[in-house]
Amino acid sequence: MGKERTGLRWDLRAETRPAHERLDRKVSTLDIAGHDGLVAFLVGNALAHRALAEFDEAFEGHMRRRLTLLHADMEALSIAMPDATLRVQAPDFDSGPGFRYVIAGSAMGGKILARRHAASGDPRVQAAGRFLRDDSLSDFWRDVQGELGAVPRSDTVRASVVAGAVACFGLFEAAFDAAMARVPVG
Repeated sequence: MGKERTGLRWDLRAETRPAHERLDRKVSTLDIAGHDGLVAFLVGNALAHRALAEFDEAFEGHMRRRLTLLHADMEALSIAMPDATLRVQAPDFDSGPGFRYVIAGSAMGGKILARRHAASGDPRVQAAGRFLRDDSLSDFWRDVQGELGAVPRSDTVRASVVAGAVACFGLFEAAFDAAMARVPVG
């Protein structure tokens, strides 16, 4: 018999599916094995991570550490981190598991994107893969899954957690919109 798929994690997965799919569709339009697509991907992530960096304690230091990886990748491509004029606003932040679920879960999507990036024949693009190869969120993902298992499934709590996750997906979507408007990707 397989694992039972009940609990807040599975509720969250189902209820955030539309927001998650919108973000995935946007990101999948970027050819991260190519220079321009990778630049837009890195800039989008930098904008979102920078917006969440002020709440880094809730993410166990992952925002600032991943910003360092993004900066190193951008240096490898000879591009600068986005300046302060290119900014996305963090939504009302709730340090609960909704935002943490999205950030921790990005470890899973990151593995797929890392394989796409690895297919690049461009040595400069290959040299800019620190962020994509980062696997430090794996333990964080397990911690967040445990956290979700311990959260009461009341309607109020569930609605709050779902709202946080949807807001975080929306932040990343806005960040990629800003990046794609600024970086030529086609």
